[in-house]
Amino acid sequence: MPAGHARADGRDEAGRAIFRAVRIALLGLLALALTGCGVGRAPLLTIVDTTVPSPSPGATNVTNRLDIHYQLGMPAQVTSRIQASDGTVWTLYEAQPRPTAGDYVLALDGTVSGPDPGERRALADGQYQVLLRADAAGQHLELPVSYGVSGADTTPPDIQNLTLLPDHISPNFDALDDVTQVTYRLTKTAMVNAFADRVADDGTREEAWRGERVKTEVGEQSLQWDGVVNGQPLPAGTYEFGIRAEDIAGNVSEARQTVTIEDPGVPDATIVSARITPSQIVRGGQVCVDVTVRNIGQTVLRTQGPDSGYVYNSFDSFSSILDRQFIDRGGYWRVGLAWSGTPDPGGATYPYRWGFGHDLQPGEQAQVHGCVEIHDQQSKMVFFASLVQEKVAIHDSGVALTPITITP
Repeated sequence: MPAGHARADGRDEAGRAIFRAVRIALLGLLALALTGCGVGRAPLLTIVDTTVPSPSPGATNVTNRLDIHYQLGMPAQVTSRIQASDGTVWTLYEAQPRPTAGDYVLALDGTVSGPDPGERRALADGQYQVLLRADAAGQHLELPVSYGVSGADTTPPDIQNLTLLPDHISPNFDALDDVTQVTYRLTKTAMVNAFADRVADDGTREEAWRGERVKTEVGEQSLQWDGVVNGQPLPAGTYEFGIRAEDIAGNVSEARQTVTIEDPGVPDATIVSARITPSQIVRGGQVCVDVTVRNIGQTVLRTQGPDSGYVYNSFDSFSSILDRQFIDRGGYWRVGLAWSGTPDPGGATYPYRWGFGHDLQPGEQAQVHGCVEIHDQQSKMVFFASLVQEKVAIHDSGVALTPITITP
């Protein structure tokens, strides 16, 4: 009998153990079910409140601005849309990651995406629904928020007749198609900036340059663009040059035209050697310069006359000789010669200039010889040479400083 009780006691203990295991499992399933239903934790998405933000210098249409404050119970992806009473829907943000739970703000400025990429349009007066949706861990929740718009200015600042001439430029500082002239008409006062996007073979765009935003009045507008950014020409290729205009209500309009950049490069040259002779002359005699120039840049150096061998009267200059046919032309290169009463080349304008005889290719050298017949009354003159990139810069200024004595 005791043995039998022992067996009965063993069965009772085994039954209790099985009961405890089943109970623990059922409690676990219940806890899991409650967790899936969001019981015992913060909701996935909660609208906290909606407020009109304080005015700021950067605000556009303050009347139609609204901040929607919301909370996330866990990390999620958030999508926000605006829906009109006629069912039209504009997406503001699509599945934007919010990596932590907590408080967030959706700032509305009363505008939605426009008809073309980069454009915005102010919403017309009326009642709208902002649809805020959160997706996380297989769950999703969408909550609506009422949004009213009143006193909206829905007229965009149009950009009309955008024209670029020429539409092919070669930004290499050779004074030939270095810039394009841009003209357009603006129909409404707006903040305006120009821009240029590089267009890849697959049609995708990448910003290459963006100009400063300036307030621009209604009417005809013009500007020049040289394809140079931070002193360096943009790479060769196809670009879209555009004008972007934004009014105070947040309406944004863009207009674009294709422009092609060809043969870009930075010109550069150096004086390899220079000599000025003789050191003593009789008044009416000649002072001559012999210079070797090398093109060390990336582009052809364009030049003009007078060519090597031309003799100046000391009272003349490059702009006065031969019926003024050799006035300075922006971007052209010549050897320059000047004189001073002291060995200081600062501020010299190099009135005597000679060309290379032909445009100089990258890596090519040229020999230049020129003379000046001296008729000035000075008894001493200090001559020096340079390379002149006309209307751009003086290079190697003051080389071969040579004092010259003049006797009657």
